[in-house]
Amino acid sequence: MVVGVWIHWGLSGGLVLWWKEEWLVNVLESGKNIIDTRCVNNESGELYRIFWVYGDFNDIADEFEKEGGRNKERYKMKCFREMIEVSQLYDISFKGQRFTWFGLRDQAWVKERLDRALVNLDWMEACPNTQGFNLPAIGSDHSPMVVFSDFRDKKVKKKFKFEAMWLKYDSINEVVSRCWGRECGDRGFPKLSWKLKKCSEMLKEWSRKNVRNGQRRIQELKLKIEELFWFQRARKDWLMFGDKNTRFFSQSCCST
Repeated sequence: MVVGVWIHWGLSGGLVLWWKEEWLVNVLESGKNIIDTRCVNNESGELYRIFWVYGDFNDIADEFEKEGGRNKERYKMKCFREMIEVSQLYDISFKGQRFTWFGLRDQAWVKERLDRALVNLDWMEACPNTQGFNLPAIGSDHSPMVVFSDFRDKKVKKKFKFEAMWLKYDSINEVVSRCWGRECGDRGFPKLSWKLKKCSEMLKEWSRKNVRNGQRRIQELKLKIEELFWFQRARKDWLMFGDKNTRFFSQSCCST
């Protein structure tokens, strides 16, 4: 069973909050832009003061959240990040559309991530599998967002691993230098974390375009070695006229 509360405002818009029956939810405050609740899990008895801020913030937190148009003033992005940090909120990870808004500014197309969902620590502890999705924009310049509080992804994301063979390519130095030199704002330790994340993404993309699949390459070399092995042992007639199929070579040589 699912129950909920809907806060209607005017002729359109509003907020709606749904929860499953195993939760006891007490709405402390509600309005056009906020639903503040105290939640108790009936099964475990744990108490949570869940706080969730969701929607169009009309601002971005970093340079990579914008494409096109004028550069965003760094002090504005810094103020936005500080607001999130001071409020002790966490940015929910999203899949799908990279940008949530698009439009014309000074005769140039601009894309930005203006919409996001921020939650407090109690939310993260109560719903550790929270996952958001940015859907395609239809009939609006903003992308609709959907957040699942208990999302289970069947696909296991592969962990990034640095391959030693990459060091044989001179171009890898350029990839790392370009990534490490990118500006991401003054964020202390998160700055290092951001650069490591972006560096791994760029290296994976570089490897996909420039380095052949390691396992496939190993298999190809094994087949060539095997063919050469049987090639040396085959009779002269078969070398000149026989089928150059490895299995055929193997059978013909073993029968002699």
